[in-house]
Amino acid sequence: IDRYSALVDDLPDGAVLVAEEFVSQAEALGGEFAGAGLNHVIPLGGVPSGDVPPDVSVLELDAESDDDRAVVRTLLAECPDDEVDEAEIDPDALDPRIVVLVDGVGAAVAFASGYSWDYAPEFDDVGVLVRPDARGRGLGRAVVAEYIRRHGGQRSFLYRHDVENAGSAALCRSVGFEAVHRLVAVTVP
Repeated sequence: IDRYSALVDDLPDGAVLVAEEFVSQAEALGGEFAGAGLNHVIPLGGVPSGDVPPDVSVLELDAESDDDRAVVRTLLAECPDDEVDEAEIDPDALDPRIVVLVDGVGAAVAFASGYSWDYAPEFDDVGVLVRPDARGRGLGRAVVAEYIRRHGGQRSFLYRHDVENAGSAALCRSVGFEAVHRLVAVTVP
């Protein structure tokens, strides 16, 4: 690890090492590119775009309620595992703030939740998941916007996603998030 730290420790004051240079130098030391991500923010008081369609209802869930955890489990069972993993949703350890959109029969079709981000606790790190058969209707945008409207007086918001996730990038733009950081990760031997 020390030899990788030297990649940034030896930079002159004020100099930066852009992502591509870091990855290239880390690979030369035996590291392997693991992925890249983007961080987007809506600051305190930011107003999101996106209205809730009339054919769904909004619910706030209680992370400690067995009934509400069952609603989340049902939604997760209908979504691909890799998407559940990327959204970082664990039904046994739900985020403290949760908003879902439910259809006419009471089934969750879209989910947004947030928790105080470890590196900047004034930001909620927002996750979102939309049931595959409900996509293409703007429900991701709607549930994230509703989440922000309900918690916006208290919080700023962070949305993180893999660079390759075009759907998340489009959702960020449509709600009003602004990209602020591009991150890269490398694994080290």
